[in-house]
Amino acid sequence: VNHFQLLLDYIDSMETPREIYNLYERLKKISVLDPTCGSGAFLFAALNVLETLNIALLEKMEVKISDWESSLPAGTEESVVKVKNEIATISQYKNRDYSIYKSIIINNLYGVDIMEEATEICKLRLFLKLIAQTNDANDIEPLPDIDFNIRAGNTLVGFGTVNEAKVAIGQTFDVDNIEEKVDKDSITISFLYEKFRELQKDPGYDTRDLNRIKLELQTRLEELASTLNGYLAVQEYGIDTQNKEAYENWQEVYKPFHWFSEFYNVINKKGFD
Repeated sequence: VNHFQLLLDYIDSMETPREIYNLYERLKKISVLDPTCGSGAFLFAALNVLETLNIALLEKMEVKISDWESSLPAGTEESVVKVKNEIATISQYKNRDYSIYKSIIINNLYGVDIMEEATEICKLRLFLKLIAQTNDANDIEPLPDIDFNIRAGNTLVGFGTVNEAKVAIGQTFDVDNIEEKVDKDSITISFLYEKFRELQKDPGYDTRDLNRIKLELQTRLEELASTLNGYLAVQEYGIDTQNKEAYENWQEVYKPFHWFSEFYNVINKKGFD
């Protein structure tokens, strides 16, 4: 709590557009993970903390923007333009609090749980938090699709990195060049996910475009998971994948979760904050 208050005090003391906007941008890129999220208590708390910090920075920018424009500090022109653009973007939404919560849910929060029912409750809690920001049913905007943020799976079983997967694949005769295919598929999945997330930032996005990208992303993820599960079952668990019943039972019991494919855009950069 003391550290949180110190950060709020620091924000209050900030003066230049560059340092304020840089911190605002950094907050938007923070990745918060709960690897056993259950019904989402930890992520719910993180949402409230990040919302408070975002509000503090946004209000600071709104208060200072007129001063910066009338007396522009040297070398801060680009930062002032970015601040104005951000304020204009936020103003497009009918409800500012709703837009901030939505941005945090899409950009910052990630969770995994072995129970699929728990992940659905987690998503529902986040949605209810969003809806609670509106007083008029007519002001409710499309809820974000966070099916790729909150995932079901066993966080202790699966490949953490693409290199781990390559080691397993390399122990077989890779006549079909699966290693290269895993690399390409992972990058494609990351590209589709970023496109899926960016589209939702536009208040007037076309749901048909979103559904099209989502379907392709789901298909790619399932295909890659199927490939990785086969190598994991054989190399780590000694399962004969030709024995359909045994292989399907293994998948049902262990529920493999491959971190680098499910969260490639985070894992491949620096990992979760």
